[in-house]
Amino acid sequence: MLAAALVAGLSLFGPSEAASPANVFIVANYPVQAKADDAVTAKQLALADGQQAAFRALMKRLVPVTEYKRLPNPSAERVQQLMSGFSVRKETNSSTEYVASLDFEFQPRAVRDLLRAARVAIVETPAPEVVLVATFRAGKDAIKGQKAWLGAWSELDLVHTITPLKVRPAGKEVAEETIAALVKGDLGVVSTFARGFNVDSAVLAHATPSADGNMLEVTLAGRDAVGVFHLKRSYRISGGDIDYASEYAAVIALGVIEGRWKFARSRLAPSDPNAVTTTSVDGEQQDIQNIDDKVLIQVEFRGAEQWQQIRTRLLDQPGVDDLVVSELLSRGAQISLRYSGGGARLAEDLAAVGLELVNSGRKWTLRLR
Repeated sequence: MLAAALVAGLSLFGPSEAASPANVFIVANYPVQAKADDAVTAKQLALADGQQAAFRALMKRLVPVTEYKRLPNPSAERVQQLMSGFSVRKETNSSTEYVASLDFEFQPRAVRDLLRAARVAIVETPAPEVVLVATFRAGKDAIKGQKAWLGAWSELDLVHTITPLKVRPAGKEVAEETIAALVKGDLGVVSTFARGFNVDSAVLAHATPSADGNMLEVTLAGRDAVGVFHLKRSYRISGGDIDYASEYAAVIALGVIEGRWKFARSRLAPSDPNAVTTTSVDGEQQDIQNIDDKVLIQVEFRGAEQWQQIRTRLLDQPGVDDLVVSELLSRGAQISLRYSGGGARLAEDLAAVGLELVNSGRKWTLRLR
């Protein structure tokens, strides 16, 4: 039984490992819940369902929305094989129910291989940390609403996301007039807003109920790792449940910020000096001169069609292994792969399929012939 195998077979990692800020392949503080005829079965079901849901959350984190339609749908057994382990943050149980918050860790290389086989691009380079200021305004219910809004953000995994956020309440650091101006869309006060927290980048996440109390109106405004922006969206408050509406709105807001970063990393201009970063594998910087079969490649192309041609030919080339796309830009990409014989041998073999691979020092440059 898969659920039983999950409980018995997965290795557990300790809190210090689970908290690693560099590992975007950890889905932390994920809620699970299940009921069954007995406590053991309830826990097994919760863990089995949780790992599936955590994997889907990981895919949404790493994969640009334009790639969603190509996402693979692995079986429960396959997802289990992709995992390194899990740890328990908190749990409660009864004779028939299990409720917990868990950290699920996935194997980076195995996940990359799965997506490579499906020809799905990922963005796993984290953005610089940004301060997010969560504010709530609503008359007599302001205290309750502020608690719900801050609580919703604190329950999210803001460490292992590709857009790390440090949540702050609005205190004396920022004037009410500045918050009001941002909510209205006056982006001229963004720098003033950020300076109040002694940072260059800060985003306001402002929530307030509508006049009739049926909608939660949320504004995101400020400067994130991509740039200055202003967005508004409304969420239904069903049955007066401000907590649920806040949780849902915070999840969507984090997805918006992640989406902006993923889109930017896939569309950055080649002239941007920060567009290409050093490839890292499982968090460790690698030097091509110390790894005979490891090849770091700068890919040059003139559009999406050429990129697809190059990527397809690489994936179809026998012997190419561990291909990782670390940066995908509008007219270029940085990749790493392993090939027996290294870059020189690969250059000879790729010439037969219409690809030109030339040595440019510490890296290789690849283009269509």
